[in-house]
Amino acid sequence: MLAAFLAAFMSTISTQINWGASYLINDLYRPFIKKNASEKHYVRVSVITVIALAILGGAVSFFMNNIFLAWLLFSAINAGIGIVYIIRWYWWRVNAWSEISAIASILAIVAAILFTRSEIVLKIILTSMVGLTFIALAIWGLRKKAWRAQYMQSSIFTIFIIILAIGLVLTITLPEKNFPWTLIYAVPITMAIWLTATMLTRPTDEKHLIEFYKRVHPGGPGWKRIADKISVDYSASSLFTKKNLVGAVFGVIATYSALIGFGCLMLERIVPGIILMGVLIVSIYISIKNLSNEKWGVQESITNP
Repeated sequence: MLAAFLAAFMSTISTQINWGASYLINDLYRPFIKKNASEKHYVRVSVITVIALAILGGAVSFFMNNIFLAWLLFSAINAGIGIVYIIRWYWWRVNAWSEISAIASILAIVAAILFTRSEIVLKIILTSMVGLTFIALAIWGLRKKAWRAQYMQSSIFTIFIIILAIGLVLTITLPEKNFPWTLIYAVPITMAIWLTATMLTRPTDEKHLIEFYKRVHPGGPGWKRIADKISVDYSASSLFTKKNLVGAVFGVIATYSALIGFGCLMLERIVPGIILMGVLIVSIYISIKNLSNEKWGVQESITNP
């Protein structure tokens, strides 16, 4: 049992540390600090970054008096950037700056919520963040005619999110400064910031986008601009289909039904546990049926002509 717990712990820790190091090297150090170094150099810096992150994580843990609070903080941060991780599969314009701005903004928002004692001061800080976002959008984007022609629809949606964020901050007082109540402020503010950062920064190189599209076939209206630049028709193997969306929804339902259902049974809450187990079985059946009807040969014949 001890070996199993240690293995589970190490798998999570190693994943998070390596993930964080990959962000720092591939999205920050390599493109902006040292561009043309050797691969050996990047590997060496990666090792140093992994060690530094491990030490930093250990130092931060000493300031955590409650493991539940740590999980709440972690959940709040993940919820703020989770939308970026989803949207990047459906919109070609999402780039590295989208993720960087989302991570930076959610950290600032969560820190402001947790450490600002005065409710008035908190509302001023959060509305100022959203206000500066709108000013940046107006100065570096909306006042340019060519920019408006390309991003007008996205700008209208972003302005709507900005207005929504300001309205929520000014009209709602959080019952508790913990997850999931923090999502009321964090999600719309983070969305407004990363959408603005995305439209005001350069897109990912078109060659990489085309290569990604050929490998993954994301499909949907958000990738139409890239799909139009490719002579081969990948629509038959697109991931953006009704079956896949249904499968994704019931996959999420199955996961949460299993987690909560087994928990209920272990705590002797028999009735809700049995109900959730029934939901789990139905969700698995629907997911399997979707997968069994998938035409895997179509995708194979296209990706390997």
